[in-house]
Amino acid sequence: MKRFVITAAAATLALGMTSVATANPQPDNHGKAVSEVAHSKSKVHKWSKGEKFSRAKAPNYSRVDYRRYRKLSAPPRGYVWVRSGEDALLVRLSDNVIRSVVGSVF
Repeated sequence: MKRFVITAAAATLALGMTSVATANPQPDNHGKAVSEVAHSKSKVHKWSKGEKFSRAKAPNYSRVDYRRYRKLSAPPRGYVWVRSGEDALLVRLSDNVIRSVVGSVF
């Protein structure tokens, strides 16, 4: 009986390992996973001063604490730093107009 339990446990582990090995995504497009290639081809919006900011066009949008990054200064009253992709944008809260763009902060 003990031998049967050990054999059954070993078989279960062996089957589990083969399913884990086949669950990994197959690399495609020169060694990159398909999702990475699709992400790298997506267009990132280039922001400019005076443009109206929209969260819909901003990948990985978040508000930024300017004290954590040397390139960012304290925002004036009524403005906030936000993240869009790798850039930081100084946006006026009242109408979402961009006052400043700092590239490659993150």
